Amino acid sequence: MYSIVLFASISFILWDVAFGQDVQLVPQTVLDHAIEILHELQVKRGNCFLAIVTTIEKDCSSLIVNDTGRVELALRFTLCELSTSHIDIPGECQPLSHPTACVQALAKTPQLWTTYSGN
Repeated sequence: MYSIVLFASISFILWDVAFGQDVQLVPQTVLDHAIEILHELQVKRGNCFLAIVTTIEKDCSSLIVNDTGRVELALRFTLCELSTSHIDIPGECQPLSHPTACVQALAKTPQLWTTYSGN
């Protein structure tokens, strides 16, 4: 859920840029807003989100530059949401060493897939 808010926030900022905002300010503004949302996750959700927030704060750009990074980040958010909700995580996702196998396992269960696709 919070990742949807994060992506929506980025979209709104990019929309503003398209209609006259200073393009030079956008990367830092987006990053600052993303970090603010991630800190809210940390406070509201718990320690597994803290690990994700810490990773993103250290090197945000390297996590989302390519498809593999985006998938792994979405999987980390998904697995954190599932574990904090006390929902069993598929064996293919433990540990998260084979992201493709994990995504395929999540796709087999509609509820798990919805959680993943929302991230």
